[in-house]
Amino acid sequence: MITDYIKAIALGIVEGITEWLPISSTGHLILLEELLSLDAPSRLGEEFAAQYSAMFSVVIQLGAILAVAVFYLKALLPTTKNSRALWVKLALATFPAALIGLLADALCERAFGKSLDSLLFCPEVVASALIIYGLLFIVVERLTRRKQSEVCSVTEINLPTALAIGCFQSLALVPGTSRSGATVLGARLLGIDRRAAAEFSFFAALPVIASASALKLVDFTRYATDSGVSIPSDALLLLLVSGIVAFLTSLLSIRFLTGFIKKHTFIPFGIYRIILGVAVLMLRGK
Repeated sequence: MITDYIKAIALGIVEGITEWLPISSTGHLILLEELLSLDAPSRLGEEFAAQYSAMFSVVIQLGAILAVAVFYLKALLPTTKNSRALWVKLALATFPAALIGLLADALCERAFGKSLDSLLFCPEVVASALIIYGLLFIVVERLTRRKQSEVCSVTEINLPTALAIGCFQSLALVPGTSRSGATVLGARLLGIDRRAAAEFSFFAALPVIASASALKLVDFTRYATDSGVSIPSDALLLLLVSGIVAFLTSLLSIRFLTGFIKKHTFIPFGIYRIILGVAVLMLRGK
């Protein structure tokens, strides 16, 4: 059981780092799954372990978005005109991904009998997305390095731009793209400077991750109820530990990224994505 807690801590650290840096938490989780798997859930059988794992990887993100809420509490509290306007922008940025996700899921279920996520979640797709978007980061930064950004703060982002960023965010429905990576890349293409692009990406995660986590919790609870499985207390404790670690790591990750991009481009993240994509392919090719 002690080993499980070490694994949960490691997963929380990885989640806290990769959720906010544009390097894809999915790609990292694929690599980690080769090394780490929690033993406690497997005691109740393979099906429970699979259901728990799917829920775990989504719900620990709640710890990560709590860090954003704490870090940017003043900006997010709807007590001023700017903060209320921000929430309207976030609603617009969330709409495309929600709509496209629902439509794509329905089409995939009808055509293939699988959800979009289960259909696309394979190492080849993830690795390809890592590499392609890694190259795009390098190209976009090269193209925009001498251009003056038109928007230098989140408050300057207008409603049409927020909706456009939301369309880019919907690209993250393809595993390996990275939600933060898609939003940052889209924002840069729309003339937004690096800091504002990163901060809007942080904010845009709040409704997306909160709703995804809520749905996963409902699905997992329904599964446990229908199957008559009693969820072990240690399995819930592992989830809590990982979520707390993700929260603490996210605070550091957010602070690092906002400081890093003051003096650097996103090119290092693009290079890292390419290396990770190649690593995923090599690992799965064994």
